[in-house]
Amino acid sequence: MSTSSPTPERLLAALAPRLDGRDVLDLRVGLLYAAARLSDGRTGLAHLLADRGGPCRSLPRAGSLAGTPARDLAEWLLSRDTARASVGLAVLNAAAPAPRESIEADVRALVRISGGDRVAMVGYFAPLLPWLREAGAGVDILELRPLPGTRDAHEAAAVLPACDIALVTATALINHTLDDLLALAVRAREVILLGPSTPMVPEIFAGTPVTMLAGVEVTDSERMLKLVSEGASTREFGDAVRKVCLRLAASPGQADPAA
Repeated sequence: MSTSSPTPERLLAALAPRLDGRDVLDLRVGLLYAAARLSDGRTGLAHLLADRGGPCRSLPRAGSLAGTPARDLAEWLLSRDTARASVGLAVLNAAAPAPRESIEADVRALVRISGGDRVAMVGYFAPLLPWLREAGAGVDILELRPLPGTRDAHEAAAVLPACDIALVTATALINHTLDDLLALAVRAREVILLGPSTPMVPEIFAGTPVTMLAGVEVTDSERMLKLVSEGASTREFGDAVRKVCLRLAASPGQADPAA
């Protein structure tokens, strides 16, 4: 895969005006997520793609990051260190509340799956599997971790070009693989970027195959910061977040769910 990262760079450029004059008031880096609260009170999340099993390390200036200008930490998204990139994305997501046209919904209520559809799932989203299988879809799960029933993430070139629907984890922004994945999914009728790391910033996906953003918005910052600090997974987020979806383009043959 290429070493360029145009989508992270576009995201940083798009949100730069919203970062000016704001500091990171509070930063938490837990077992699975990073959370950043800005001085305007907004909190953003990003999955923590730490290099587990690698050498022990800490974040630069750990213990003194609170009070840092938001833009300084947002630029960490461009880092090849995935822990730093996770922090950068959390800061950017704090600066990107869901647009007015987004709706509070679960992606399962908005996407039509037909029997015989080939679904490529990049990242393991276990709660979506019963929905897909009950609809009769064939599912290929691409994962970096060796999990039962999954395929190695490096098989993306063999899976994504043949899929009808691509469910792509937004953590691909963190390890800078998203642009390569999207280039492989150009024939899919639906390409959905999903998960708590998803930036709800439609303009950065113009000209890409992405048809929907399915993320979250933090509704209880104090609760979320505590959850992240105590190692919570998505299952524990509860009403500290709300699920939000934003359709970017109509899919051929698919009815508008708002109609």
